[in-house]
This record gives sequence, C-alpha cells and structure tokens, in this order.
Amino acid sequence: MNRSLYRTRIKFCGMTRAGDIRLAGELGVDAVGFIFAHGSPRRVAPAEARAMRQATAPMVDVVALFRNNSKEEVREVVRTVRPTLLQFHGEEDDAFCRSFNLPYLKAVPMGSGGMNGEDANARTLQLAFPNTAG
Repeated sequence: MNRSLYRTRIKFCGMTRAGDIRLAGELGVDAVGFIFAHGSPRRVAPAEARAMRQATAPMVDVVALFRNNSKEEVREVVRTVRPTLLQFHGEEDDAFCRSFNLPYLKAVPMGSGGMNGEDANARTLQLAFPNTAG
C-alpha cells in the first residue's frame, strides 16, 4: 500500500495577509483558505483574495469557504479568485454545490444544533451529497 496516498492534508484557513500565505507555502501546507461567509471576522472581499492568491505557492490549493452565500456571490468568487476547491458550511444542497463545476467539500454540523442519530450516519450523508470531493 502506498501510504503517501493516504497522508493527512493540511489547510490553513481564514487567510487575510499575503505574508501569511507565503509562510504557509514555506511550511508545506497543502491548501490555504479564504472566507467569504457573511458575519465572519476573517471574511475577505473577492478582490482582496485575488490579490493575495498571487502569493500562493504553485502546488498549494486555494479553497473558497462559504456559508449560505447567494449563487451570484459564489460565481463572483469563482470568476475573480479562481479557487481550486469550494467549501460550503451552510444549508446548501448538493445541486447548489455542484452548480459551480468545481470540486467541493460540504461541512455538516454534528450534535446540538446539527445532525443527530439516524440523520448523522455516513450513508445518509453520502446520499445527500453524492458529489463531494471528500
């Protein structure tokens, strides 16, 4: 078995400064994330993220994180920032997440206020989000 295929990938998220992105690359992270979710103190504008993206090392993925953003907002980020992966933390369904033609991750809250019991089993999640990238 090739263990390198199963290694843990590291993402630094909530990036707001180009210097931190350069340092993340030097430290060997696999991905950096920009937050576009309304209400987040680490939220950046698409133009800011585009400028900071220039500091990203060549083999580092760029992740755009959303929480209940409109389709137009996500499209603007995809067009402006050109992320390699999308990450959704709100009530977005699979059709919404797929509509941007990029690989995506779907965060699912667990426990109090999130999924509990039968709804939290892996098969239910796989059926609800059959096209996730991970």
